[in-house]
Amino acid sequence: MISLIQIRCPHCGATGKMVLPPTGTILIGPCPQCQEMVAIFCGQALPLDTNIIKEGSNKDKEKHLLSVLNAFIEDQIGEMIHKSFEEGETSDNSLDAPAAEETPYPKTEWAPDYQSENADRIISTQELADFREKELQLIDNPHYFRAIFG
Repeated sequence: MISLIQIRCPHCGATGKMVLPPTGTILIGPCPQCQEMVAIFCGQALPLDTNIIKEGSNKDKEKHLLSVLNAFIEDQIGEMIHKSFEEGETSDNSLDAPAAEETPYPKTEWAPDYQSENADRIISTQELADFREKELQLIDNPHYFRAIFG
């Protein structure tokens, strides 16, 4: 089953659902509502400077994207360290990655839209073929895109 996440545009606040991208993936594109550029990373929509992304040099784009990702990662690490000190933990395991049942990013405003009754279901070959033949062809259609992703 495909996991969906709800994303909130950091520019206009519009929300929509999208397929949870693979871990470590960075998706860059415009918000369907306001057309401002965002980066989706670790389930978060991060604001990008639309002018730099659309008109800047490759070096400017790289520098901007790295600064946005760096700020996000520093914020997450800082919050994790702060949380460990608040809880009074003194051992090194206070900085371990969160357990699978914990929310890895405390500031997120979304949660994966899991449907537990279908959690163990694997996508069949026929479902994949139907997706490739029908739905994938419609993804560039703005009306279809908004109907699915908001």
